[in-house]
Amino acid sequence: MTPQESNAASAAMRGRLLIVDDESAQLRALCETLGLEGYSTEGFASPRAALAALQPGRYELLLTDLMMPEMDGIELIAAARRIDPELGAVVMTGNASVDSAVQAMRGGALDYILKPFRLSVILPVIERARDIQRLRRDNARLLDAERRHAADLAAAYQDLEAFSYSVSHDLRAPLLFV
Repeated sequence: MTPQESNAASAAMRGRLLIVDDESAQLRALCETLGLEGYSTEGFASPRAALAALQPGRYELLLTDLMMPEMDGIELIAAARRIDPELGAVVMTGNASVDSAVQAMRGGALDYILKPFRLSVILPVIERARDIQRLRRDNARLLDAERRHAADLAAAYQDLEAFSYSVSHDLRAPLLFV
């Protein structure tokens, strides 16, 4: 395996991130830094351009700036979830208020990160958000399996009831003719 293939494989294993920030220097720094940490990153300075590139299942996590000129991060999360309902989101903000954090969480963000970034803070937030996404997927799979099993059980119960009725009817029939 070549070094490029090895880097691509580790990036794919670590996670695919869609990063949206209207400040190009921060966007570039974040993409490069997270790329060095093994993530596959794609960055956009425009929320509309990011939405145009978004396809279901292409990214695991959206990291978006909260305040941008075209649309804010919460609007972007809502629009992105209409395209990919499975997409997790983390809001990045320089506005460190409780209100902005609550607003971001109500808007569908799993967490938020304060600017300026520190790698020691951003990496655990990303991993926590990815873990939450994994748990949600696993939970959805388990609920789906439970629904299938319940439907199978209901069908088996109906078959058993029909068989029981048939046997009961057949056992009574000879007594009626005697």
